Amino acid sequence: MANSDMKVPIVKSSLVGGYNESRRDSETAKARAEAGLFEVKKSVEELALLIERSNRGPEFKKIDMEVLKIEEKYAEVMRVLEAVKEEVSEVKLDVSSVLGERIAAEKEVEELRFKTERNMILLESLKKEIEVANEEHLMAALRKIEALRGYKEIERQRERRAIEVLDLLVERNKRIKKMLEEAERSKDIENELFETNSDVEMLEIQLKLFKKMERRVQGRDSSMSRSNRSFGRGKYSLSVLKEVTEATEGKKEELASVNVEIFRIMTVMDALRNEIIRAKDETARLENILRKDDVQIQKLNSNMLIKRSKLEAVSIAEERISSLADNLVGSLEKLRKSRKAAKKEELLLKEEKTLDELDKVKHTEALVLEKLETIVEDTMESREMESEHCSTITISRFEYEYLSKHASQAEETAVKKVAAAEAWVEALKASTKSVLMKSDTLMRESEMVRVEEEKELFRMERSLSTKRLVEGEIQKFKQNSETEGYISPKPVGKFTPVQRGKPRRYSSVGTPTFFNEGTSSLETALNVFWNNQREQLGNFAGQTYLPLSRVRKILKSNPEVKKISCDVPALFSKACEYFILEVTLRAWMNTQSCTRQTIRRCDIFQAVKNSGTYDFLIDRVPFGPHCVVHQGVPTPAEMILPDMNIPIDMNETEQENLTEECSINNRGFDLNSDLQVVFFELLFLQSL
Repeated sequence: MANSDMKVPIVKSSLVGGYNESRRDSETAKARAEAGLFEVKKSVEELALLIERSNRGPEFKKIDMEVLKIEEKYAEVMRVLEAVKEEVSEVKLDVSSVLGERIAAEKEVEELRFKTERNMILLESLKKEIEVANEEHLMAALRKIEALRGYKEIERQRERRAIEVLDLLVERNKRIKKMLEEAERSKDIENELFETNSDVEMLEIQLKLFKKMERRVQGRDSSMSRSNRSFGRGKYSLSVLKEVTEATEGKKEELASVNVEIFRIMTVMDALRNEIIRAKDETARLENILRKDDVQIQKLNSNMLIKRSKLEAVSIAEERISSLADNLVGSLEKLRKSRKAAKKEELLLKEEKTLDELDKVKHTEALVLEKLETIVEDTMESREMESEHCSTITISRFEYEYLSKHASQAEETAVKKVAAAEAWVEALKASTKSVLMKSDTLMRESEMVRVEEEKELFRMERSLSTKRLVEGEIQKFKQNSETEGYISPKPVGKFTPVQRGKPRRYSSVGTPTFFNEGTSSLETALNVFWNNQREQLGNFAGQTYLPLSRVRKILKSNPEVKKISCDVPALFSKACEYFILEVTLRAWMNTQSCTRQTIRRCDIFQAVKNSGTYDFLIDRVPFGPHCVVHQGVPTPAEMILPDMNIPIDMNETEQENLTEECSINNRGFDLNSDLQVVFFELLFLQSL
């Protein structure tokens, strides 16, 4: 039933498309006919005005000919009007047929809508049933879980009770065994008691016989010997009698204790009997409980089977509903596709019909225009003929209204165009203003970039000039040293490979031996250096190679300093240059003495330490004693200066320093962060 209800009828797209096309055709034809009627009315009015004007003219024959022509044209127009009316009637018939088709199509659409609504309602009901079934399935699963829990709990209780009953039965069996053992003991005691009773009876009989014998002995007084013998026998019989009486008393006591034990055993047996009866009742009650549990388990199993069957039915219904939903989705997709195809067909047909209608309208317009052109030519000729006789031209009221109307429309369009032009001018002004603002910002940015580039170029030129100055000083120093014979004359160039010596650690923190040997050479080099600087002071033009802004910033770092004159940064910059050059020369001498080509921190340490001017840095900067370690031999080395124009790669030099320091297990020294900025920034400025 569900599959039969879910079959959705599909409407043919051609019927709906034909209906829509016919409707549009009728509307277009109606509009075209109305436009034709309006044009015909206009032409009739114009013809009537022309006829009136022609009647007022002087030449009646020509006017009559024109009237005849106009009448012929009017007849033609009337014929065209009749044809248009016939077309309008045909269009009305088409409209009526199209309306009928439209009503039928609307009915079919309504039926389809009702069916789709019914199918949607069915789908909603199926969804609700699925939700209910899912809830029932969930409840059944929960009940199943609860039943399993109850079953497990009942099984645990049964096992617990069975264990308790087994323990009770074991205890009762033990008690019964004990009671049976005690009963057997009581039987043995009864046998012993019976034997003792028989012995007591025998002893009593013997005692009676002995008493009779005693009486006989007392009655006889036969002789002393006999009496003595009887006296001895009497003693013996008395002792035997005492023993027998004692034994009888002991047996009586044992008999009393046995009787007490038998009474206790009887009470225990009664208690055991009562416990056995209670155990039987308990076992019967447990069996009843087990039967009830079995019945409950059977009920739960039956409920589980019922729920399982319901669940299977629900799953089957869910599958069926999912298949129905898939069918509905497929049918809806088909309807959508057919609807899209129908829309496309309608659009194509509309376009074709509109094109046909446009062609027809163009044809009719061309005919009407030809007719109007002929009429206009005739009127123009008549007016020319009239203008030959008079200076004025009379026009109809219709023409006057037409011209005035078009003039007002032209004026309105002109006003609108002027307003649009003014708005465009305002927008152009705003855009030009924004462009000017952007250009100003770009100019400012370009000016800032240019200033930065000039600063960078100035720094580069300053660094290059500093390098050239240092190179010139080194060249002068070399020339002076060559003339004086302190340094071996060798060509100055790039780095030359020099064989490294074995690393050597100094035992003391003091000055190594090579400084003691080369003190005179260092002093000579320093004297030459300062003499050259004094010579250059005469040619000093105020040019500095360090950034004055940085020097000014360092000078103003002291909060007590308020103002600085303009020449102070230049003087400090020159002093820093002298400091850098002197420390570099001292470190380079130390480096060459160690047969190395790279200035390291240990070289700077030795240069600062062996200088009386700069040894205050040792107290301010935490140099370590481990920095005195050098690589090389104490033999004097040749002073091979590097080419200052070669760019130095700081990364490679730092890597080389790190590898060398790792090879000699030397950590180097750590500068204080505050003094490191002031000291080493100026030291390595030339390489940046």
